Amino acid sequence: MKTIMTLTATSLLIAMTPVSSAFADDKGATPNRFGVGLNLTNNPMIYDAQDGDYRAGIHLQYRGKRFNMNQDSMAYRFFNRNNFHVEGLVKYESRGFESNDYKAFEGLSDRDESADLGLRAGYETPYGTLTLDATKDISDTHEGHEADLRFGPGLYAESPSGNGNNASFGLIAGVKWQSDKTVDYYYGVKDSEATATRAAYKGKAAVTPYIGIGGQTSIGRNVTLSGSVIYKDQPDEITDSPLVNDDHDIAANLGFTYWF
Repeated sequence: MKTIMTLTATSLLIAMTPVSSAFADDKGATPNRFGVGLNLTNNPMIYDAQDGDYRAGIHLQYRGKRFNMNQDSMAYRFFNRNNFHVEGLVKYESRGFESNDYKAFEGLSDRDESADLGLRAGYETPYGTLTLDATKDISDTHEGHEADLRFGPGLYAESPSGNGNNASFGLIAGVKWQSDKTVDYYYGVKDSEATATRAAYKGKAAVTPYIGIGGQTSIGRNVTLSGSVIYKDQPDEITDSPLVNDDHDIAANLGFTYWF
């Protein structure tokens, strides 16, 4: 928590700077545009056996007046008045592990990624967008709930328009709540999974604060390069798990997109 407070204080100058239009929530964006690209992310280092390697994948993007998609989510905006909007949401979050990949996790069942369905409300300001989303697992993975209160650049950055060649960045800060079922699935240890060196653990609901920076630059009319670095200060409900190695985590993401 002290680290979060320090990072917040040092980021106030960034937060006081209005976010440029390239990260506004789709205002002025070229409608109905499709993109495809490559995405590079780091594996979360929170688990005790993981070594923080990187992985790459292909991502799809879409920008429209109501429907938007990126590598993490799809959203349909059904209410939009002044600076306030509400949208239906499907989210995908890369997390968990396969026990066969780590010797220290032998005897554990896999912790799979989930698909979550819910709603997101947002309010746009000159300094960024304040959003609140609430979702439930619909993939029968952890069967839990999550809520995320976030302030930062718009979640669906604009595709290139005009002559391109512009850059923008902004502060990202928020808190994420996870229900006891969600925490228990990803960080709990069943009695059948316990060993002499790995105690059983029952996960409880947790709130995780985070802070970071996200940015995007356009290269001509058809290419964007985007990225973010997010620091997460994990709470006791997660760090008390015998599966967890540290009390914080850093998520880094870099994406290259070609727009049609």
